[in-house]
Amino acid sequence: MDLHKKGVFSMPVSDIEDPPPQFEGHVDIEEFWQSVDQEIVCRGFLQSNRENPCKVSPSYVKWAPWIGPLTRASKKVLNTEYAKLTAKKSVVEQADIDISEERLSSELMNLKVDALRKLVKECGVDSKGSKMDLLLRLREEMKTRSTYDKVFQKVWGASGGWAVIMCPCGIVNSVKFNIRAESPRDYADMLLSFKHFPNVVIYDFARGLVTHTNFREPERLPFSPFEGRVAAATPENIASAKRGELKINLSWLQIKKDPPDLNGHPATGSAEHYALYDTFHQYNTKDEKDALRLIGLVPELCGWVNSQIVEQLFSGMRKNNYFMNSLSPASHIFLMRNILHHHNEKVNQQALEDLKRVSHGDVTLDAHGKATLVHVNIPKDVDMADHCGEQCEALTMTSNLMPCRASWTLGVHHPLQEQLVNYVLDEDRPMNELIVKDGQTCLTRENFVSLGLRREMDSMVGNACFRLIKEIFQHQGKDVYIVDLHIPPTWLLPSSCDPFLCLPLDPQKKDALIFPLWTPGHFLLCYSWYAVLEAPFDFTVHDMPCLRRWWCTMLVENLEIEGHGRRFAHFTEQGIQMARGSLDPIFRIPRKRKYDEVTMEPVPLKPCKVKEPCRVESSPEGIGILQLPEEVLHKIFILVVLQDGDPAILTLALTCTHFWKIVREESFLKEAHFCWLDSVVNWNSFSEEYKRTYRIPYLISRCIQCDDLYKDCEGYWGSGQRGKLQGFYSENDFAGYCCMNCFYVAGGTI
Repeated sequence: MDLHKKGVFSMPVSDIEDPPPQFEGHVDIEEFWQSVDQEIVCRGFLQSNRENPCKVSPSYVKWAPWIGPLTRASKKVLNTEYAKLTAKKSVVEQADIDISEERLSSELMNLKVDALRKLVKECGVDSKGSKMDLLLRLREEMKTRSTYDKVFQKVWGASGGWAVIMCPCGIVNSVKFNIRAESPRDYADMLLSFKHFPNVVIYDFARGLVTHTNFREPERLPFSPFEGRVAAATPENIASAKRGELKINLSWLQIKKDPPDLNGHPATGSAEHYALYDTFHQYNTKDEKDALRLIGLVPELCGWVNSQIVEQLFSGMRKNNYFMNSLSPASHIFLMRNILHHHNEKVNQQALEDLKRVSHGDVTLDAHGKATLVHVNIPKDVDMADHCGEQCEALTMTSNLMPCRASWTLGVHHPLQEQLVNYVLDEDRPMNELIVKDGQTCLTRENFVSLGLRREMDSMVGNACFRLIKEIFQHQGKDVYIVDLHIPPTWLLPSSCDPFLCLPLDPQKKDALIFPLWTPGHFLLCYSWYAVLEAPFDFTVHDMPCLRRWWCTMLVENLEIEGHGRRFAHFTEQGIQMARGSLDPIFRIPRKRKYDEVTMEPVPLKPCKVKEPCRVESSPEGIGILQLPEEVLHKIFILVVLQDGDPAILTLALTCTHFWKIVREESFLKEAHFCWLDSVVNWNSFSEEYKRTYRIPYLISRCIQCDDLYKDCEGYWGSGQRGKLQGFYSENDFAGYCCMNCFYVAGGTI
């Protein structure tokens, strides 16, 4: 759930009449939207909308959200925006204002100083001082509703934007066009109007939503158990969640609860309701109990749900803001509802096409509008392995893989397949066990673990994935050239190889050239797959755990061990035997010996004296790194520091005395700093005087406040990592302090 604050319409708030005392917030949704339709139709018969007898104006009594007929409980829905006008505020309503102030403050930070100073003057506040002074004064003044509304209209527009509730697949379930500033009250109105209260809601102020909703419904407490947290707020659970060790399984998100709970959701069978934070705001809260509202605590959600789906919708709506915001209120909501309707139709149609493309079966809709795959019922006492065959193999064949979420999520929970992938990624088993040996591709468990778990992906397994991607392209009629993952690093120092040497002879004839570059984190294998086939990106960084495991599955189900078949494909005879423990692991494939069948008789020639080759005695240990010359180590360590940043200097210094003597030298520190500067600044674009001013070495100083050592440098700031710049400061405003916080703690002012 989120607010599209840029989607507003012009509206004189002062003209809206207060509702009658007996009004409780119930609005007839069908009657309201029918009146909007009548205004649009009637407009076609009139020269000016001012004369329209069916004109609809914003009103607290007759202004309804849009909720689909199968989603809402009845035609009477809630809109309690009139309650925002009450002078005496409860604890919940005060929380509403507080969160809105936080959002407004974050938006005010983005204003330029001149615009902010003008706004401060309009609010009757002293406009002198720095930007921070203005923000602090304005924030204090915003505690009064009149000033708050004035600031809101300046920053966010006339009306309060429109609040949206969406499901993770991209469908808009409901939309509420706010008259006043957004608060958790708006989302509570829609949720309490639903026929079935969602099991999990994701919102940027989850705590405020729970407090407000449970305050309005104290008898049934919509968000429970644990006040919408995934676990009880005990000190042990909070500490475990902060360390990332707490995992709470909500298995009914994947398999319906049997038997279902009383008043359980028809899709999940569960009556539990949780409110979690989206990933952008999960660390903004000050309440330590909110550590139990993170998506990452639930394995069934982590890596699957896209918590930014609403933000992506708003991003696509930006092109409409210019003309939509100039319309009358009725025209604005009429057109916006139509746009969202066509958006839903497009998403549904695309999802059905994707499912049919990869399922090879019939897709139907159940009574709740949910897509289901028609399949053969298999008795529970029958071994699943007996029913695996061509239909299972088709799901993972490269000819059937498409760049869409349905392709890499459908059928990924086959029990036999899960068992084999778990075996491959088992860190307690030998790392040198052979998993794949197919032509040039040779992968062990060690390679797979780097891909399937949260680690830096090995280049060997990366090349194997790109091999499958190339096959996918070929089936789609694309001729693509992919550079080996081991080659791009040779373009950097000290090798500095020519990148053009790796290109094919006819690069201009290729549909695409892919250069896999290594970045901290992981390779985006899916990015090249989606980009070449021009598919819309429907995955985020939170999908990576799922995608990593999916790529492991694709490798073992498409590639074999020579002479032993596809041992880890769940639909093969070898895979079934492997799952049953009937086969022993393989650690080595014997090489095929080549015997020369042709023998050559020596021809007697003039005798000559053969010079015996020189023999080099090799030590059992070989040549160690400590035997390298210091000049070579110096160059290697420079590359290490550029790759990992300044912390690598400490790591190298603690390794051994020999390394410590090298990295402590002033010449080493100076060279590493200059190499980093040259990677973030194009000095050719500046004058020599500028270069002499800012291309200077740094000093190691001690902070006046915290007594810590810090990197003291004027101009360009960074961690010393190649290509990464943290900022540029022409003047050192915090001289003598390691950071801004220490400066202010010590009582400093700017």
